[in-house]
Amino acid sequence: MNKENIAKSAIGVTIVMIIGYFLSFGKEALVAYYFGVSPEVDAYTIAIQVPVVLFSFVAVAIQSVIVPLYSDILYNQSREKTNLFASNLIIIVSLFVSYALRLFRDHNPQHDNNCCPDGSDEPWSYPHVSLQYYRK
Repeated sequence: MNKENIAKSAIGVTIVMIIGYFLSFGKEALVAYYFGVSPEVDAYTIAIQVPVVLFSFVAVAIQSVIVPLYSDILYNQSREKTNLFASNLIIIVSLFVSYALRLFRDHNPQHDNNCCPDGSDEPWSYPHVSLQYYRK
């Protein structure tokens, strides 16, 4: 990879990061405009930190482990081995996420055999019940 390609890639990543910062600022401005300062916003802010921290762990793992392994296989072995590595990685991650979601769903104290909190088995009633809850 020559210096021009590296510079173009760095500029592209910088532009994407700047756009992300502006979108994040816009999100915070909209939340402040519509909800102001309230206990609900504080609860949301605290609750959103857990997925953000988990995602940052995943991002660091990808950056520090998976990308170097993928690059090593790509440059030192065949394209087929690279595709096999990526395929196996996607399968492993998918299985892990499926297991984690199942585990969280099964250990949720509000989870029961019914689909919806109102006790019905009709999935379309769930948004309706949620909207009624938030309108009170």
